[in-house]
Amino acid sequence: MSELTIEILRSITDEESRQIASLVAQLSSKEIVPSRFNDVVQSPNTQLFAARLDEQIVGVLVLAHYPTLTGRKAWIEDVVVDNAKRGAGIGRALVERAIAEAQACGAATIDLTSNPSREAAHRLYRACGFEERATTPFRLKR
Repeated sequence: MSELTIEILRSITDEESRQIASLVAQLSSKEIVPSRFNDVVQSPNTQLFAARLDEQIVGVLVLAHYPTLTGRKAWIEDVVVDNAKRGAGIGRALVERAIAEAQACGAATIDLTSNPSREAAHRLYRACGFEERATTPFRLKR
């Protein structure tokens, strides 16, 4: 049986970029721009977590952390596990590793948003200790 590993990518090879692009396409219909992957790994405020089985990236998650006037905060973004591998604990392993990293960075809170249709993701986040907040998200698109 394959062993699942979770790592923080410090650089990205062309093959890793291809694998990540394939995963992101399962999450979003937005245009995939692989140079953004390098922006994430090179930023001091973001970390790209990769879940691997047999050297294949089967899941990713981005953790963003930053100081605010009320304390250090963290956001989990772009959580995606390969459709064929869902239900095997990969998403949970990614989220738990990100939580540990956010806490190690001193984040007082960790937030995320999730599309209402992603019921399995909501169950995962609740199982990891996240609670729904009574807040209204706003977004400005340009």
